[in-house]
Amino acid sequence: MNNSENIIEIHDLKKSYDKGKIKALNGINLEVKKGEFASIMGPSGSGKSTLLNMIGALDNADEGSIKVSGIDLTTAKDLNKFRSQKIGFVFQMHNLITNLSVVENVKISMYETKTFINEMRKRALEFLELMNFSNLSDIVSQNPTKLSCGEDKELSLPEL
Repeated sequence: MNNSENIIEIHDLKKSYDKGKIKALNGINLEVKKGEFASIMGPSGSGKSTLLNMIGALDNADEGSIKVSGIDLTTAKDLNKFRSQKIGFVFQMHNLITNLSVVENVKISMYETKTFINEMRKRALEFLELMNFSNLSDIVSQNPTKLSCGEDKELSLPEL
């Protein structure tokens, strides 16, 4: 195994809930090389969401190791920086914040990057332009509840 090629390295990853009664992950091993596509498939309750939450540093392992982009998530000190700079999620439930405008929702992913507020707005607008919305000028300041399901999903936690 050439570790420098792996974007994700998981070794003997274990996670349980309810004081150990429910084993969500029991010794998972996974390697994904940079540029590869991987699918996580399995029946309901098999640990897919738990695994993805751990890859995204949203949950902690009970045992084992997990590295993403060379960062060991089991020992990393600043997971907020990792989440804001190294990974993005598109959640099944779209997770846009309804009391913020569309452009404000896009800016959220930049708060940990120490980008100035004006630069955040500029980058958020550039991202929205890249999304190629036909009604960009109409949606920038509106509430995300007015977006179609497809637009909502495209905007959820963008990688900027």
